[in-house]
Amino acid sequence: MKTSSEKFAIVERYVMTPGIFTMQQRCSDKERLELIYKTENFRLKIVGPYKLNEVDALVLLNLLCIAAQDKKYIQAERQSEKGKKLRSQLDLIAEAVEDPALAVETTLYQFAQILNMNWCGKTAELLQKSLERMCATTFFLERKDRTDGFRLLSRLVIQKNEVAVCINPLLASAIINKTHFALVDLHILNSLKKPQERLLFIMLSNAVDRGRQRTFTQEEMRMIMYGEAKNSTVARKQKQRATEAIKNLNLPGFSASINDDKIITIERQK
Repeated sequence: MKTSSEKFAIVERYVMTPGIFTMQQRCSDKERLELIYKTENFRLKIVGPYKLNEVDALVLLNLLCIAAQDKKYIQAERQSEKGKKLRSQLDLIAEAVEDPALAVETTLYQFAQILNMNWCGKTAELLQKSLERMCATTFFLERKDRTDGFRLLSRLVIQKNEVAVCINPLLASAIINKTHFALVDLHILNSLKKPQERLLFIMLSNAVDRGRQRTFTQEEMRMIMYGEAKNSTVARKQKQRATEAIKNLNLPGFSASINDDKIITIERQK
Protein backbone atom coordinates (compact mmCIF):
# COMPACT_ATOMS: atom_id res chain seq x y z
CA MET A 1 0.00 0.00 0.00
CA LYS A 2 1.55 3.27 -1.12
CA THR A 3 1.28 6.52 0.75
CA SER A 4 0.63 9.81 -0.98
CA SER A 5 -0.20 13.42 -0.27
CA GLU A 6 -3.17 13.02 -2.60
CA LYS A 7 -6.25 12.43 -0.49
CA PHE A 8 -9.19 12.47 -2.86
CA ALA A 9 -11.46 9.51 -3.48
CA ILE A 10 -12.67 9.09 -7.05
CA VAL A 11 -16.08 7.43 -6.76
CA GLU A 12 -18.56 6.29 -9.41
CA ARG A 13 -21.72 8.34 -8.93
CA TYR A 14 -24.12 5.40 -9.33
CA VAL A 15 -22.67 3.83 -6.18
CA MET A 16 -23.48 6.98 -4.19
CA THR A 17 -27.15 7.01 -5.26
CA PRO A 18 -29.26 8.34 -2.34
CA GLY A 19 -30.65 5.54 -0.23
CA ILE A 20 -27.69 3.16 -0.52
CA PHE A 21 -25.62 4.59 2.35
CA THR A 22 -27.85 6.11 5.03
CA MET A 23 -27.96 7.18 8.65
CA GLN A 24 -28.37 3.97 10.65
CA GLN A 25 -27.55 3.62 14.33
CA ARG A 26 -26.92 -0.08 13.76
CA CYS A 27 -26.97 -2.38 10.76
CA SER A 28 -29.43 -5.00 11.97
CA ASP A 29 -29.42 -8.53 10.59
CA LYS A 30 -33.18 -8.11 10.18
CA GLU A 31 -32.91 -5.00 7.99
CA ARG A 32 -32.25 -5.93 4.38
CA LEU A 33 -31.10 -3.48 1.73
CA GLU A 34 -33.44 -3.42 -1.26
CA LEU A 35 -33.47 -0.40 -3.52
CA ILE A 36 -34.53 0.21 -7.12
CA TYR A 37 -33.65 3.55 -8.69
CA LYS A 38 -34.85 4.38 -12.21
CA THR A 39 -34.38 7.28 -14.62
CA GLU A 40 -34.74 7.62 -18.39
CA ASN A 41 -31.10 6.59 -18.79
CA PHE A 42 -30.58 3.76 -16.31
CA ARG A 43 -32.12 1.30 -13.87
CA LEU A 44 -30.19 0.45 -10.70
CA LYS A 45 -31.12 -2.35 -8.32
CA ILE A 46 -29.21 -2.92 -5.08
CA VAL A 47 -29.86 -5.88 -2.80
CA GLY A 48 -28.11 -7.16 0.28
CA PRO A 49 -28.76 -8.83 3.63
CA TYR A 50 -27.74 -5.68 5.54
CA LYS A 51 -28.37 -1.96 5.22
CA LEU A 52 -25.26 0.15 4.64
CA ASN A 53 -24.37 3.14 6.79
CA GLU A 54 -21.97 6.08 6.80
CA VAL A 55 -19.13 3.96 8.23
CA ASP A 56 -19.40 1.72 5.17
CA ALA A 57 -19.24 4.75 2.87
CA LEU A 58 -16.20 6.04 4.79
CA VAL A 59 -14.43 2.68 4.45
CA LEU A 60 -15.29 2.37 0.75
CA LEU A 61 -14.04 5.85 -0.16
CA ASN A 62 -10.71 5.33 1.58
CA LEU A 63 -10.30 1.98 -0.19
CA LEU A 64 -10.92 3.74 -3.51
CA CYS A 65 -8.22 6.31 -2.73
CA ILE A 66 -5.69 3.55 -1.99
CA ALA A 67 -6.75 1.65 -5.12
CA ALA A 68 -6.16 4.74 -7.27
CA GLN A 69 -2.67 5.14 -5.80
CA ASP A 70 -1.61 1.48 -5.92
CA LYS A 71 -3.05 0.64 -9.38
CA LYS A 72 -3.12 -3.13 -8.78
CA TYR A 73 -5.19 -4.35 -11.71
CA ILE A 74 -7.04 -7.65 -11.72
CA GLN A 75 -7.78 -8.40 -15.38
CA ALA A 76 -10.26 -10.92 -16.73
CA GLU A 77 -7.22 -12.96 -17.82
CA ARG A 78 -3.62 -13.33 -16.60
CA GLN A 79 -4.44 -13.39 -12.90
CA SER A 80 -2.64 -14.79 -9.89
CA GLU A 81 -4.46 -17.35 -7.74
CA LYS A 82 -5.30 -14.60 -5.29
CA GLY A 83 -6.62 -12.44 -8.13
CA LYS A 84 -8.77 -15.30 -9.45
CA LYS A 85 -10.34 -15.83 -6.03
CA LEU A 86 -11.01 -12.13 -5.50
CA ARG A 87 -12.48 -11.70 -8.96
CA SER A 88 -14.65 -14.82 -8.75
CA GLN A 89 -16.14 -13.60 -5.46
CA LEU A 90 -17.38 -10.42 -7.18
CA ASP A 91 -20.03 -12.58 -8.96
CA LEU A 92 -19.61 -10.62 -12.18
CA ILE A 93 -22.30 -10.94 -14.86
CA ALA A 94 -22.88 -9.56 -18.38
CA GLU A 95 -20.36 -6.99 -19.68
CA ALA A 96 -18.64 -6.66 -16.30
CA VAL A 97 -17.12 -10.14 -16.79
CA GLU A 98 -14.50 -8.72 -19.18
CA ASP A 99 -13.71 -5.47 -17.37
CA PRO A 100 -10.68 -4.90 -15.10
CA ALA A 101 -11.02 -4.64 -11.33
CA LEU A 102 -8.63 -3.14 -8.78
CA ALA A 103 -7.14 -4.68 -5.65
CA VAL A 104 -6.07 -3.23 -2.31
CA GLU A 105 -3.91 -5.10 0.22
CA THR A 106 -3.67 -3.67 3.70
CA THR A 107 -3.87 -4.49 7.37
CA LEU A 108 -6.80 -3.36 9.45
CA TYR A 109 -4.33 -1.53 11.69
CA GLN A 110 -2.97 0.51 8.76
CA PHE A 111 -6.48 1.21 7.59
CA ALA A 112 -7.60 2.36 11.04
CA GLN A 113 -4.67 4.80 11.09
CA ILE A 114 -5.80 6.26 7.75
CA LEU A 115 -9.32 6.69 9.11
CA ASN A 116 -8.03 8.40 12.28
CA MET A 117 -9.54 5.62 14.41
CA ASN A 118 -8.00 4.43 17.66
CA TRP A 119 -6.76 0.87 17.20
CA CYS A 120 -8.41 -1.74 19.43
CA GLY A 121 -10.40 -4.93 19.11
CA LYS A 122 -13.62 -2.96 18.69
CA THR A 123 -12.15 -1.03 15.75
CA ALA A 124 -10.99 -4.25 14.08
CA GLU A 125 -14.48 -5.70 14.47
CA LEU A 126 -16.06 -2.50 13.11
CA LEU A 127 -13.91 -2.63 9.96
CA GLN A 128 -14.39 -6.37 9.46
CA LYS A 129 -18.16 -6.08 9.70
CA SER A 130 -18.19 -3.12 7.33
CA LEU A 131 -16.29 -5.15 4.72
CA GLU A 132 -18.65 -8.09 5.28
CA ARG A 133 -21.70 -5.92 4.64
CA MET A 134 -20.31 -4.44 1.43
CA CYS A 135 -19.10 -7.82 0.14
CA ALA A 136 -22.65 -9.12 0.61
CA THR A 137 -24.21 -6.25 -1.38
CA THR A 138 -25.03 -6.82 -5.06
CA PHE A 139 -25.58 -4.18 -7.76
CA PHE A 140 -27.47 -4.65 -11.04
CA LEU A 141 -27.07 -1.71 -13.40
CA GLU A 142 -28.92 -1.47 -16.72
CA ARG A 143 -27.97 1.34 -19.09
CA LYS A 144 -28.93 1.97 -22.70
CA ASP A 145 -25.70 0.52 -24.04
CA ARG A 146 -24.82 -2.16 -21.48
CA THR A 147 -25.79 -4.23 -18.44
CA ASP A 148 -23.60 -5.01 -15.44
CA GLY A 149 -23.91 -7.06 -12.27
CA PHE A 150 -21.42 -7.40 -9.41
CA ARG A 151 -20.81 -7.41 -5.68
CA LEU A 152 -19.78 -4.03 -4.29
CA LEU A 153 -16.51 -5.57 -3.04
CA SER A 154 -14.87 -8.94 -2.47
CA ARG A 155 -12.17 -9.80 0.04
CA LEU A 156 -9.75 -12.45 1.21
CA VAL A 157 -8.41 -12.68 4.75
CA ILE A 158 -4.68 -13.36 4.30
CA GLN A 159 -3.75 -13.45 7.97
CA LYS A 160 -5.42 -12.16 11.10
CA ASN A 161 -6.27 -8.48 10.50
CA GLU A 162 -4.62 -8.56 7.04
CA VAL A 163 -6.94 -8.42 4.03
CA ALA A 164 -6.97 -8.20 0.25
CA VAL A 165 -9.98 -6.34 -1.14
CA CYS A 166 -11.20 -6.25 -4.74
CA ILE A 167 -12.89 -3.13 -6.14
CA ASN A 168 -15.60 -4.02 -8.67
CA PRO A 169 -15.18 -3.02 -12.37
CA LEU A 170 -17.70 -0.15 -12.20
CA LEU A 171 -15.82 1.54 -9.36
CA ALA A 172 -12.52 0.70 -11.05
CA SER A 173 -13.69 2.26 -14.33
CA ALA A 174 -14.34 5.61 -12.66
CA ILE A 175 -10.77 5.57 -11.31
CA ILE A 176 -9.10 4.31 -14.49
CA ASN A 177 -11.09 6.28 -17.07
CA LYS A 178 -12.08 9.32 -14.97
CA THR A 179 -15.70 9.06 -16.15
CA HIS A 180 -18.99 9.64 -14.31
CA PHE A 181 -17.22 10.29 -11.02
CA ALA A 182 -17.32 12.54 -7.99
CA LEU A 183 -14.35 13.73 -5.93
CA VAL A 184 -14.47 13.44 -2.15
CA ASP A 185 -11.80 15.20 -0.07
CA LEU A 186 -10.60 12.59 2.42
CA HIS A 187 -8.48 15.03 4.43
CA ILE A 188 -11.75 16.68 5.44
CA LEU A 189 -13.90 13.54 5.58
CA ASN A 190 -11.54 11.58 7.84
CA SER A 191 -11.32 14.52 10.24
CA LEU A 192 -15.09 14.66 10.80
CA LYS A 193 -16.23 12.90 13.98
CA LYS A 194 -20.03 13.00 13.82
CA PRO A 195 -21.76 10.34 11.66
CA GLN A 196 -24.28 12.87 10.34
CA GLU A 197 -21.52 15.25 9.24
CA ARG A 198 -19.62 12.46 7.51
CA LEU A 199 -22.64 11.23 5.58
CA LEU A 200 -23.68 14.73 4.53
CA PHE A 201 -20.15 15.54 3.39
CA ILE A 202 -20.00 12.35 1.31
CA MET A 203 -23.42 12.73 -0.28
CA LEU A 204 -23.09 16.45 -0.98
CA SER A 205 -19.66 15.86 -2.53
CA ASN A 206 -21.36 13.39 -4.87
CA ALA A 207 -24.34 15.61 -5.64
CA VAL A 208 -22.63 19.00 -6.08
CA ASP A 209 -19.51 19.50 -8.19
CA ARG A 210 -16.74 21.82 -6.99
CA GLY A 211 -17.44 25.46 -7.81
CA ARG A 212 -21.14 24.76 -8.43
CA GLN A 213 -24.42 25.01 -6.56
CA ARG A 214 -27.58 22.91 -6.58
CA THR A 215 -31.07 23.12 -5.12
CA PHE A 216 -32.88 20.37 -3.21
CA THR A 217 -36.35 19.92 -1.80
CA GLN A 218 -36.67 18.92 1.84
CA GLU A 219 -37.76 15.44 0.72
CA GLU A 220 -34.68 15.07 -1.50
CA MET A 221 -32.46 16.02 1.43
CA ARG A 222 -34.29 13.57 3.67
CA MET A 223 -33.74 10.82 1.09
CA ILE A 224 -30.02 11.66 0.90
CA MET A 225 -29.65 11.15 4.64
CA TYR A 226 -32.13 8.40 5.46
CA GLY A 227 -33.29 6.61 2.31
CA GLU A 228 -36.75 5.04 2.13
CA ALA A 229 -38.89 5.63 5.22
CA LYS A 230 -41.00 2.90 6.85
CA ASN A 231 -44.08 5.16 6.99
CA SER A 232 -45.21 8.78 6.70
CA THR A 233 -44.67 9.50 10.40
CA VAL A 234 -41.05 8.37 10.23
CA ALA A 235 -40.56 10.31 6.98
CA ARG A 236 -41.89 13.50 8.57
CA LYS A 237 -39.52 13.21 11.54
CA GLN A 238 -36.59 12.43 9.24
CA LYS A 239 -37.42 15.45 7.09
CA GLN A 240 -37.40 17.67 10.18
CA ARG A 241 -34.01 16.29 11.27
CA ALA A 242 -32.57 16.66 7.77
CA THR A 243 -33.76 20.26 7.49
CA GLU A 244 -32.35 21.07 10.93
CA ALA A 245 -29.02 19.55 9.89
CA ILE A 246 -28.90 21.81 6.84
CA LYS A 247 -29.77 24.89 8.90
CA ASN A 248 -26.80 24.08 11.16
CA LEU A 249 -24.53 22.95 8.34
CA ASN A 250 -20.87 23.54 9.19
CA LEU A 251 -18.96 21.48 6.65
CA PRO A 252 -15.66 22.75 5.19
CA GLY A 253 -16.16 23.65 1.54
CA PHE A 254 -19.96 23.83 1.66
CA SER A 255 -22.56 26.48 2.47
CA ALA A 256 -26.33 26.16 2.63
CA SER A 257 -29.43 28.34 2.61
CA ILE A 258 -33.18 27.70 2.76
CA ASN A 259 -35.67 30.13 1.16
CA ASP A 260 -39.27 30.91 2.13
CA ASP A 261 -40.51 28.06 -0.07
CA LYS A 262 -38.26 25.68 1.90
CA ILE A 263 -36.03 25.04 -1.11
CA ILE A 264 -32.48 24.22 -0.02
CA THR A 265 -29.50 25.62 -1.94
CA ILE A 266 -26.11 23.97 -1.43
CA GLU A 267 -22.99 25.71 -2.75
CA ARG A 268 -19.62 23.99 -2.98
CA GLN A 269 -16.33 25.84 -3.14
CA LYS A 270 -13.81 25.14 -5.91
